Order: sequence, then structure tokens, then C-alpha cells
Amino acid sequence: MHVPDSAAARRPLANRWRNLPLAVFLTAYFVWFNWGSLRVRFALDNLANLRHYFEIPVAQLVLSNFLPWRGDYRPLGALFYLPTQCRIRRCSWLSCC
Repeated sequence: MHVPDSAAARRPLANRWRNLPLAVFLTAYFVWFNWGSLRVRFALDNLANLRHYFEIPVAQLVLSNFLPWRGDYRPLGALFYLPTQCRIRRCSWLSCC
């Protein structure tokens, strides 16, 4: 039976503690530059956009991101609205659509 060395057993914990200052710094950096936008609420047109994305087939939503000359209304918005709404409803993205 192999008994691990005490120094080797402490290494994963030491690596975690070494990354903690970096995680704190990155969190503080994000909050500092995004504090104003973290308190923004949805506007009234967001509900209209959400309804628009639920009416379009999934294949068309995917293609509209790669075919900008077709003139679809805010094609990247579907990548935000649909997964967010489906996560709230606790269903898969394809079954929500």
C-alpha cells in the first residue's frame, strides 16, 4: 500500500491558495469597470425581441448570424435571450423554441 508523501499531498491545496489572489483581482477588476451595467434592468423592447426569437425556427436563427446581408433583426440577441429564458424555465433550448 502506497502512503502519499505529506509534501505531495499539500501541493493541490497550495496551488489553490496561489490562484486565490488572481481570482480576487479579476473579480475586483470586473466589478470596478462594470458596476454601472450590473444594475441595468431589461427594457420593454426586450420582451418583443424575446417573442420574435421564439417565433423563428432554430435553423434560421443560426443561419442569420452567418448571413448578415439578409437583414434579420439583431441575430446575436437570440444567443443571449433564448438560453437565458430557457434557463429560467428550466427546459432545454431546443424544446423552448
